[in-house]
Amino acid sequence: MSNLSKSEFEIIEILASGAMGEISLSMHEKTGQKRILKSLIPKLNNDKQAILALQSESKILKRLKHPNIVEYFGNIHDKGKISIVMEYITMDNGKPLNLEQLLKQRGTIDLKNTKKIISQVCDAIGYMHKKNILHKDIKAANILMSVKGGIKIIDFGLSDTFEYFDSGTHYIPTTQLNWRTGTYNFFPPPEIQNDSNWTPQSDVFQVGVLTHLMITGRYPILNDRLHNYISLDIDHVKCFVDTAINAAPQKRFINMKNMKKVLLSL
Repeated sequence: MSNLSKSEFEIIEILASGAMGEISLSMHEKTGQKRILKSLIPKLNNDKQAILALQSESKILKRLKHPNIVEYFGNIHDKGKISIVMEYITMDNGKPLNLEQLLKQRGTIDLKNTKKIISQVCDAIGYMHKKNILHKDIKAANILMSVKGGIKIIDFGLSDTFEYFDSGTHYIPTTQLNWRTGTYNFFPPPEIQNDSNWTPQSDVFQVGVLTHLMITGRYPILNDRLHNYISLDIDHVKCFVDTAINAAPQKRFINMKNMKKVLLSL
């Protein structure tokens, strides 16, 4: 893992601060390139579980190299504080924009552009699954719009590694972090009850929810029950989403490659 020096970076501004992490925009002085620094909020700097979670995220990022995944540059260790250094993602106009912000601007995304975006998500998540990594937090806010219509997936704070057992028909998480967070509207039904139920089909579910949100501007949930709001006028899209968000994991798309193939046929 690359160790970088804090002195190499000048903090420009703090972009976001949440319950666990703080995101800062910085300038790498040697290259003049802007970089994102992700660190723990000050009150968690000595929290062993929070530190373990951030270390786990950096280890996972180190294993990933894909055009639709944020690029990782290394870690900064400074007086016991860890910061993950990543690329600063912008569109062609040089400004950052995530899919959640785009949906707030437009309300919905047309089918053509939904397919373009979701197919790239499938490529990235499928690549992760081949490396036995689950994302577990696929949502609009974690999809950044990039140059030339591309996208990049960010935020691997909930990501987990897994292993196959029973001849590849079952999975078991291997990171074993005691850190339970996430976005309710994107949680598959079985996984709400038990996080150890998470499998590659759970990520499929989240991509299905994301597709539904882009097409309709709504989450496929009503009174704690799954509900597909996609019009019968585009029944083929409705069937695609129904398969992805099926309450039974074994009835969802078998993998991201299969999901993308069906998507592009719509």
